[in-house]
Amino acid sequence: MDINKQLNTAIETGKVIFGSNKTIDELLTAEPKMVILSRNCPPKQRESIKYYCALSETPYVTIKDSSLELGSAIGRSHLISTVCILDEGESTILEVQK
Repeated sequence: MDINKQLNTAIETGKVIFGSNKTIDELLTAEPKMVILSRNCPPKQRESIKYYCALSETPYVTIKDSSLELGSAIGRSHLISTVCILDEGESTILEVQK
C-alpha cells in the first residue's frame, strides 16, 4: 500500500489534521481513527502522543518518511511530524495499521 497516496486521498475526501499539538487536542477531546508519526518526530512529542493514543485506544503508526518527506508528499512546504486521521474518506489508510 502506498501510504502517501492513501493519505492524499484521506486529505481530499475525509478529515485530517496536522501537527502534534492539534493531534493531542483531538486525542483528548474527540475520537480520531488513527495517528501517523514521521520517523523523526521529536521524542518528547512522540512519547506524549503514544501515551494519549494508549489512553484513548487510538492506533498509531510510525512511517519510514521523515517530517520533511511527509510534508512534501502531501503538498506542504513545511515539516509535518504528525498527522491525525479523523475521517478516512474514500482512502484505505486505516489498513496501514494491520
